[in-house]
Amino acid sequence: MRDLQKSLEKGQEFMRVYWNNICLISRFEKQYLEEKLRQHQLEEIYKFEFFGLGKETELITKIQQDLRIKNIPDVIISTNFDLLFGQEAFLNKEDLLDNYEPWEFKNDIRQVSPIEKFRPILYIPLVMIANKEKVSDIPNSIMEILNDDNYKDEITFGGFTNSAGKTLLATVEDLYGYEKRKRLVEWSNITNMPVGAFKNVVDGKSKIGFVPTIFAMRESISEIKMIWPEEGAIVIPSYLLIKRGANKNELKQLFEKVIDLELLDRISKQTGIIPCVKGVETIENFRQNENNIIYPSREFFKNRQEKVMN
Repeated sequence: MRDLQKSLEKGQEFMRVYWNNICLISRFEKQYLEEKLRQHQLEEIYKFEFFGLGKETELITKIQQDLRIKNIPDVIISTNFDLLFGQEAFLNKEDLLDNYEPWEFKNDIRQVSPIEKFRPILYIPLVMIANKEKVSDIPNSIMEILNDDNYKDEITFGGFTNSAGKTLLATVEDLYGYEKRKRLVEWSNITNMPVGAFKNVVDGKSKIGFVPTIFAMRESISEIKMIWPEEGAIVIPSYLLIKRGANKNELKQLFEKVIDLELLDRISKQTGIIPCVKGVETIENFRQNENNIIYPSREFFKNRQEKVMN
């Protein structure tokens, strides 16, 4: 702490942290982090900016602005799919990032990142849910519903503009080709957010939906059946990015006292995510499937980025 205070006395700026994690519990995350800053009297050292649902500026817009003036934040934690693509994205800017690892990561959990310096700290699984009153023969896989005309206009997900929908479509295209991606779009009642897809299935407006596990955990709703697809649950990683040259003492304190393992454990218990960090466990209901996951391949990301850049 003394070293950090000295650096501030010399005029060093805040350590800047951008946070854009799980929108459904964003209020809890913000309250937790701000309380930790107050508790440890670190508000003069770390400056958090929170992004996501309801915020005026999108994370990717802010980062693009930062990249233009060569002033990216010290730490980014985000589920934002758009961090990977575009003229001003990090897929081809690894030289700006560090390999710093604040915790020990699990070796037995599959790493899906297309970039070594994009370190997933957790995965949000997208599973399928079926309305049991409308589906007599519960499907087991994504391919099964895309090959069955009974699901035409009966699928739902949310949506085109968020990471859940973008990751779903990219993964289906990588697994089964563009035509199957196109079919998924044409057969779906697409909502703005995953909560809309969940409601569509519960209300019987759609037979099948793709939703994060936080919704599928609601076992008290008798109308729905959760399905962990045979292909694996499509995961939305929450990536940790560290700026090259970020102060290691400040990083160490940040991840010991503010963004700590207790936070990740509470997120896991509330949402059913798959933690990638040692010392934090997947909830018992999903533990047996924590390695049965899928994500677009590195080759897919490489080809997509080449098209964007050309």
